[in-house]
Amino acid sequence: MIKLLNFKAKLLNFKVKLLNFEVRLLNFKVKLLNFEVKLLNFKVKLLNFEVMLMNFKVKLLNFKIKMLNSKVKLLNFEVKLLNFEVKLLNFKVKLLNFKIKLRI
Repeated sequence: MIKLLNFKAKLLNFKVKLLNFEVRLLNFKVKLLNFEVKLLNFKVKLLNFEVMLMNFKVKLLNFKIKMLNSKVKLLNFEVKLLNFEVKLLNFKVKLLNFKIKLRI
């Protein structure tokens, strides 16, 4: 009878050790999952930073486009002024030609 109780006690001890091992294994899995979550959070932060950087680049490019558009408008205005000057000079030439014809 005592041998049977000893055997049952040893069996229960073994089961307890096995359950403790399972608990430690589950704790390890939880720590591993927590590490994976931290890693994923870091990846998300990194991606957010990349998005912010890309947004900044887009804003910078938009600013450059606006600057170039302004330069184009200014150049167009200069061309119009030069065209006006050419017309004015043409008019002066015609006027001078007319004066010359009148003298002749």
